[in-house]
Amino acid sequence: LLGVEPEPPCSSLLNYLGTFFCFLALLMFLFVKTEVKSVPKSSSSSEDERPLLSQPGLVHVQRDDGDNCSTDVQEKSWPEGMNPIMRRLLGYGLSLFAGMNYGVMFNPVTHLQQHKPGNETDSTAGLDYAFSSFTGVYLTGTFYFVLYCIYMRGLPRVYPKAILPGMLSGVMWAVACSSWLIANDLLSQAVAFPIMTTGPAIVASLFGIILYKEISGKKNFGFFALASLFTLIGVTLSGLSKAYTT
Repeated sequence: LLGVEPEPPCSSLLNYLGTFFCFLALLMFLFVKTEVKSVPKSSSSSEDERPLLSQPGLVHVQRDDGDNCSTDVQEKSWPEGMNPIMRRLLGYGLSLFAGMNYGVMFNPVTHLQQHKPGNETDSTAGLDYAFSSFTGVYLTGTFYFVLYCIYMRGLPRVYPKAILPGMLSGVMWAVACSSWLIANDLLSQAVAFPIMTTGPAIVASLFGIILYKEISGKKNFGFFALASLFTLIGVTLSGLSKAYTT
């Protein structure tokens, strides 16, 4: 696919079963509902308890009135003005588009590893391509942010409290992707991809349960338990498909 040669696992049956259970796990995670409680902005609430968005769909924008003073106004984000059905379809469409790009993210690296352009001394280790991949991500993100600033006429909506956590999450993402590149070398994409796409969902759900308290109720916990079980089965079968033949 897209110029990448197939890397079949030792056991296609185990790999198919592992992928199937990982798919079931993703379906179960769809039924885990989150409940985000907004805290009203008042003098009694601490600064850490106040949400970045005080109301769903409303954002605070500071604008200069021209006489050395600024006003804090609330504007509605553009998705909130859409029909609920259209908004949901837009979300599904953007999620599918992001997923398709996510699925071929490592194809350029794999293509270079397999075809060795230039000379025979080109590296076949996935980790050697991490810097170029991350540089491309940084430049692309910067490009789109500049376009966003131009569109907003120099008044981008930036939340200062989210800057440092955003940088920290970027470092965590870089470590995770570097580990993923190593996993692709050891297991191949066909085996590593189902593991990497379902495992993080368990971690994210645990954060929602333990830290943010946004997942509660027996029904949600039941779906989460099933999703975790299917994930463990799928990950185990996918890992075994690289080592065992059937």
